Amino acid sequence: MKWLAGFAIVLGIQACTLAQAKPDEPLENTYWRLDWLAGAAVGTAPGAREQHFILHRDGRRVSGSGGCNRFTGGYELSGERLSFAKMAGTMMACQESMESERAFLQALGKAQKARVQEQQLELFDADGKVLARFQAVHLK
Repeated sequence: MKWLAGFAIVLGIQACTLAQAKPDEPLENTYWRLDWLAGAAVGTAPGAREQHFILHRDGRRVSGSGGCNRFTGGYELSGERLSFAKMAGTMMACQESMESERAFLQALGKAQKARVQEQQLELFDADGKVLARFQAVHLK
């Protein structure tokens, strides 16, 4: 009987652990804030916008900010395969964030695969190398 009581306790602990796991955010229609790029954490430069993008399911359009300039374009999504195309953006010059913006947009151009786990998104190139990591942000 003691074994059975111990088994119930283990099952209870496993159920609590599973209940605490957060569901994966949807890839589309989520605000994805850039947190990591080219091996380093990313922050927002003073006076710059937050680097982010949103995949708009309607029309398969992407929009976002590279930190200085806004951008828009198209995307293709099939399972985990994700690629961006026909990107266009504003052309303002911002000394503090241009290098980071350029690297961010290059990473989007190289993206071939996306993986969402809970609140985090990772973009991968064709060789499976992580290009960038993003955090889901819930806007009010």
